[in-house]
Amino acid sequence: MSKNNRRPAFASVVFVVLALSASTATAAEDLPLTFTALATAMGVTLPPITPRGGATVQIDISRWSTEEERNALYTALSQSGQGKLFDDLQRQAETGTFRITGIHGGRLRTVPLRYAREYGYGDKRRIVLATDLPINFYERRGRPRFRDYDVSIIVLDIDENGQGEGEVGVGVRLELDEENNRLAVQSFASEPVWLKSVRQQ
Repeated sequence: MSKNNRRPAFASVVFVVLALSASTATAAEDLPLTFTALATAMGVTLPPITPRGGATVQIDISRWSTEEERNALYTALSQSGQGKLFDDLQRQAETGTFRITGIHGGRLRTVPLRYAREYGYGDKRRIVLATDLPINFYERRGRPRFRDYDVSIIVLDIDENGQGEGEVGVGVRLELDEENNRLAVQSFASEPVWLKSVRQQ
């Protein structure tokens, strides 16, 4: 695959694995963090996930999830399935926001984040975010339906210059890879949303 067509996280494999045992890499003193990006659909859905030309987004991270919060989500999924994980995610304190800042013919939208962790990922840092609400790039009447789950996962891969790319899995099913103590995430949408030109502000 050529460099220009390289896609991170969700699109490269059916399952993307997010380690639960890694430590948060960035100190709390470095917060808050703000990233901007252009969100574009990778494939075709009816109705489409994002409008023609995409939408600009802003991601604000105000705190990192604690070890206790991370472990609670893992335990909930392990013992009781995704329904219990969803309930526990809703009860966790906000870790930031995902805001759609530019969209043709639409309103500005802000979705609270409930999970935020950062890990070393080769020569980059990987930021994993989650929300208990659907990320909707359209008005409600035009919103695609993503089956049974409103949990959405955002993955950012950031280099030392604060730039990178990422993806949004809109409506995902989470499964356990117990052998490796990891979460496996499968997107329900036919294709995730690609976050291009990610920049730390």
